[in-house]
Amino acid sequence: MYMYYLHSIQNHEKGLRHKGNVEKQLRETRKRAAVKERDEEKVTETLAQIEKAAEAAYKRDQKGLPAKDSSYLKKAIAEEEKKMKSKPKRGGGGGGGGGGEAKSST
Repeated sequence: MYMYYLHSIQNHEKGLRHKGNVEKQLRETRKRAAVKERDEEKVTETLAQIEKAAEAAYKRDQKGLPAKDSSYLKKAIAEEEKKMKSKPKRGGGGGGGGGGEAKSST
């Protein structure tokens, strides 16, 4: 009985239809791998471009900023503090709007 199955398997493996299906599967696998590799290369290139642009923008930003100990920065901080102190405080009563009368349910 075992020899019958062995012969059947060997016959299947040697068949043209099976060989064609195997070759088709291998071609598709290679094609998917090539597409995946191209996609990964595109992602890598895109990320490199983004990082390069970000680094250039960062350097431009750093050139335009005044030094931390400059009088400009101290002046800007003082102006902000002055604005914060001069703003009127909101608030007041118990949080709700409306008049001072309570509504009755009668």
